[in-house]
Amino acid sequence: VICNWLLRIEKRITGEIKLAEEAKGLKLSNVRALNDVSVEQSPETITKADLIAGGFIYKVDLFMMKNDGNMRFMDQHVDIFSRYFYPITYSICCAIMWGTV
Repeated sequence: VICNWLLRIEKRITGEIKLAEEAKGLKLSNVRALNDVSVEQSPETITKADLIAGGFIYKVDLFMMKNDGNMRFMDQHVDIFSRYFYPITYSICCAIMWGTV
């Protein structure tokens, strides 16, 4: 559920960034639209302030964004965390259950 919610926020932000780029007449690469953190900040990059000035009103979405326009917490982070956390938790639960038998 959390991943789906975060993905919807990411799509809204990406769509708004594309609209802001078109309004400014910028031609940024597709890598920027995918929130790649390796892209360096340039004067032509759409920031959080640009989105607010353009009328982006979703409070939660703005809270989830850093000032450079990337998301603080994305659905990929939840996915990666669960991939590591689930096996560790399962092993601990099995060890506890095996110890009580």
